[in-house]
Amino acid sequence: MVDVIVRIKAAERLLARGEAEAALAQLRDVVRAAPSYYVALRAEQDAMLALGRDDEALELARSRSEHEPDPIAWVLLARLQADNDAEASLERALDLDPQCHHAHYALGIVAARGARYEDAERSFTRALETWPRLHAARRARAEIRDQLADFTGAAADYETYLDEEPWDQDARYNLASILHRELARPGDAERHYRLLLDQNPDNDVAMVGLAVRLMERGDPGFDDFAVAERLLVKASAREPTALFDLGVLYQEKLDRPELALQSFERFLALEAPAQDVRTVADRLFYAPLRIESLRRELGIDERQGAPP
Repeated sequence: MVDVIVRIKAAERLLARGEAEAALAQLRDVVRAAPSYYVALRAEQDAMLALGRDDEALELARSRSEHEPDPIAWVLLARLQADNDAEASLERALDLDPQCHHAHYALGIVAARGARYEDAERSFTRALETWPRLHAARRARAEIRDQLADFTGAAADYETYLDEEPWDQDARYNLASILHRELARPGDAERHYRLLLDQNPDNDVAMVGLAVRLMERGDPGFDDFAVAERLLVKASAREPTALFDLGVLYQEKLDRPELALQSFERFLALEAPAQDVRTVADRLFYAPLRIESLRRELGIDERQGAPP
């Protein structure tokens, strides 16, 4: 089995480099050697899809599901179906094997796509009960628990997941945000922001998260505000929220209203791609209110530009 896993990993690297034909040839050999191994069959399917052979992949999945009493065949078929049909295929897989963790996990994905979060959580939990090392299910359940406002459960899932997958920066940032914003554990959040920056010093959202934490802590003995300013200035080149937080830093902590005004105006001048609820509120309400207040403080008429 170790040899099979090594060969699958090698094929997945080929696929990631765009060498789908070579990956598929290698995976076909693996499937012949391990015809019921889900990871190999899934990778084979992915290689076919990468080559644009969708109809062939679907026909192969249908043939396997019709001729083999194997729940994995139905899980593979579900991957290629619309959600309603996929759910029926996955239920068929569970009829064949109620302990099929891949089917429980896939049912959770289908439910999550339909915003049926309680159903999704139950499916991910069942997947983990049957196979506790299914790390993707634990990460997915963490996201669902966050949606359900079960922040304690989400944090616990992220922490367990990151013990096994420490390089998943998105998961670590999600955990840091929950600890910081929802669970009032700012020290733990700071530790994760710093771990993120150790892994990638250019992680903009981690820079903003750590800067906000330092602004909150505000210990002059540790030069917190100066460090926060450096982080936000660096992040602001790519992360719009950094400009808003930089304006708050200048306005509330460093008493530099001119720079605060410039930061808020630059924030509003940026293009507004899809953003989270907090950023939308900042753009619609908080930044304009702060700009109005700063203009009054600086004695700037609405018809005048920002100070030099």
